[in-house]
Amino acid sequence: MICLSNKVVKAKHGHKCWWCGEEIFPGEKYRRWICIADRCLTETKVHVECGDVWDEDAYDYPDMECNFAQHVRPVMK
Repeated sequence: MICLSNKVVKAKHGHKCWWCGEEIFPGEKYRRWICIADRCLTETKVHVECGDVWDEDAYDYPDMECNFAQHVRPVMK
């Protein structure tokens, strides 16, 4: 996978978090990845705290697959 962009942005309208499935509300900051995987362009949107946990898991388990909304949203610190 090649990551073209990984940044925190402010939502202009609602989205669903790929990690936990909960709503990302307009005005809320979230992480957006734009990547190329298997010759397909993908865009992934997650709460900032969900993205932090995803990064930690990906580091510990590099072959991990993440399916939509199969994790619990972590408590913000």
